[in-house]
Amino acid sequence: MNASPMETATVVRVQPGKIGAVGLALLGARPGTHIVLAPGHYLEHQQLTMPSALRGVHICCEGADESNKDGPGATITCTEDTPANAALVRIAASGVVFKNVKLVGRSTPVEQRTSPNEPARGLVYVEGHSNVIFDHCEFAGAVSGLCIQGSAAPTIRSSTFRDCTCGVVLRENATPALEDCTLLSCSSVFIRCSDRAGGRIERCTFTGNAAAAGIEGFVATGDVTTSFADNALHDVSGCAVVVNGRCRSAIKGNVITGMHLNGILAGEDSDPIVTANRSIGTAGSGIVIFDRSRGMYQGNEVSESRMAGVGVRDQATPIFNGNAIRKSKGSGLVLDGSAGGVFSWNTMSQNACAGVGIKDHVHALFDNNMVRDNQGYGIWLQDAARCTLQHNTIEGNVLAGISGNDTSAPTVAHNTVRDGKAQGVLLSNKASGTFSNNTISGNKGSNVLVMGHSDSVFEHNVITGSPGGGMLFREHSRCTVKNNIVERNSRANIAVLDDSHPTVSDNLIQDGDGRGIVITGSASGTFYRNFVSSHVLAGMYVGGRATPIVKNSVVTKSSASGLVIEDMAQGLFVGNTFSNNGCAAIAIQGSSKPEVTGNTVMHSGRGGVWMGEYAQGSVRDNFIEAGDKAWRVGKNVRADVDTTVTPGAELAERIETDTSSSTCSLLPRGGASFARKDALVVVLIRNPDDASDNALSLGFSRCSSHPSSALHASARLFGKGEVRDASSPTNSDSVEEGFQRAPSINEDSIPEVPPPSAQLRIG
Repeated sequence: MNASPMETATVVRVQPGKIGAVGLALLGARPGTHIVLAPGHYLEHQQLTMPSALRGVHICCEGADESNKDGPGATITCTEDTPANAALVRIAASGVVFKNVKLVGRSTPVEQRTSPNEPARGLVYVEGHSNVIFDHCEFAGAVSGLCIQGSAAPTIRSSTFRDCTCGVVLRENATPALEDCTLLSCSSVFIRCSDRAGGRIERCTFTGNAAAAGIEGFVATGDVTTSFADNALHDVSGCAVVVNGRCRSAIKGNVITGMHLNGILAGEDSDPIVTANRSIGTAGSGIVIFDRSRGMYQGNEVSESRMAGVGVRDQATPIFNGNAIRKSKGSGLVLDGSAGGVFSWNTMSQNACAGVGIKDHVHALFDNNMVRDNQGYGIWLQDAARCTLQHNTIEGNVLAGISGNDTSAPTVAHNTVRDGKAQGVLLSNKASGTFSNNTISGNKGSNVLVMGHSDSVFEHNVITGSPGGGMLFREHSRCTVKNNIVERNSRANIAVLDDSHPTVSDNLIQDGDGRGIVITGSASGTFYRNFVSSHVLAGMYVGGRATPIVKNSVVTKSSASGLVIEDMAQGLFVGNTFSNNGCAAIAIQGSSKPEVTGNTVMHSGRGGVWMGEYAQGSVRDNFIEAGDKAWRVGKNVRADVDTTVTPGAELAERIETDTSSSTCSLLPRGGASFARKDALVVVLIRNPDDASDNALSLGFSRCSSHPSSALHASARLFGKGEVRDASSPTNSDSVEEGFQRAPSINEDSIPEVPPPSAQLRIG
């Protein structure tokens, strides 16, 4: 049977009571000596030095083993006459072991103290290439409990550091391993790493004093690569983890709780890997990335921060992937300065302000994130932010899903913005941007609200299902709206008010509980090649002092009139097609003064062009289907009217041979990703089973613009049987005699949107 190392080594047993007893034992020790201390208190007036030649020395307490629950049984302390700058222990040798020993620094004489509780300057130094092992030891009462330098690679396991200014210092090329240690009540920093230090710190517990101020947990500067993993930090009061310089440490699996200013702070040129950490209840933010820091942040959870959950500022450019930020008292994620980076697959939810706040000159990419159920905005942009938002889901937020302010100009593509308590997209001031291939649906305020001087572009979006309206343009906005599907919105699918002046073209606007397009106030703009279908009220309404240009569009299948022009509206209406509307195809009333020319009207007896009240303007050279109700002109009408009619057969032939003016270039529906562009072509469809006039109906067919694709022959029918009967109750879009016209649409009938609260801008 082999003997144990202790049975074969030289064993020196030491008893407490004599000053310098441990030092004397070391002076006589040879490599491999085991110094066994009886339990008790040992005073040393000289530094315990273990040079590199003194290999394999063990210092342990008699009976020491891992089952000892009462802490180290032997305590070694400096005497009062130990030099103030000297360490208690200095180790350069390899193979050294300290086990179940407590090491305590000397108290500075009262007259030399700079503060009442000032500890000694240092306690234990490990240097050279030493690989000393500290097992179940305790370090207490020093500026630094353990200083590791040179190329030392010690192992410290199941040990305790308490009442030190700094628990552990790593510098130069040190590569220690700290495992399952406890660090208590340090007054400045628990562990500090600098220079080119490496190694690992794992499964340690850091417990501070919540009443203290500015105490840091793990601080790494310089070219540090130390791994910091699976540790628990509680009440450290300052920042739990700080990485600066060119630090490339891996920060993994740590749990940060209790009172602390910030959870993880990364600055300067650091490039850490930060994964699977949890930061709960910080006084500031869970993660802050600033200066020129980069780094990979993945799988972290930040919750209940008292400010923003995560802050990214200055010129930081992290890769931020798969993190969860929730229940912050401020916003979830805030970027400002000139920050950039890539933010993907993150979840920002249940935060008191915005899910994401973007300020200053930020230019980051946001891809495939979930932003939901925040008490403020989903994504808030201000100042001159220039970001790309793509493939994100933004839902259930109390304020707007995406809000742009000041001169921000994001690129917003392939996102889903849905079920918000206010607007889906809200733009104000001079905010602009390009919004393409998005699905914006079910937002209660309206799906899109544009104000101020915005000149945004909306193209290839699906905008649907809002009880507050589809797209609302107000104030002085000058937007481009093209190739969108706007459908199933209440009130109006598109409303243009105030002094706004959009360009609206090639859109499919259909299936609304209110009107298709509303233009009122002092609005103007150009509206062309739109297909407007299946609205409960008018397909298109123009009122107030509006002066739009409407051309080459189709308005069909409205339960009320196709086009209503009233109040003091003017404008040019040319080359449009009106078909199968429930009341008059075109109703002109009030003191309006439009120019209506070159339009095609198929009314099938329901009413062609009806003019009443004091209508003015010019209505000439139109193609109006012949019939008893082709024209109705009131006695007070002062317009220049040409009441020529066109036989139905001739009109049908005209539509069949000339549909190019009513072609809407649209993308296929059903998703945000599109392979090619389709064209929406107006066609005249005949029912082969019906020989009556009802056999003809206006519809549309999609034909691919892809050169190798055949034309799609299928078409969607707009038969007259689907239109509300003309004798049924209608609305203010009728000019029937004796009908009491309802108040016009104006600014007062549209709910005001309060300006964003300053306290909710970012949080």
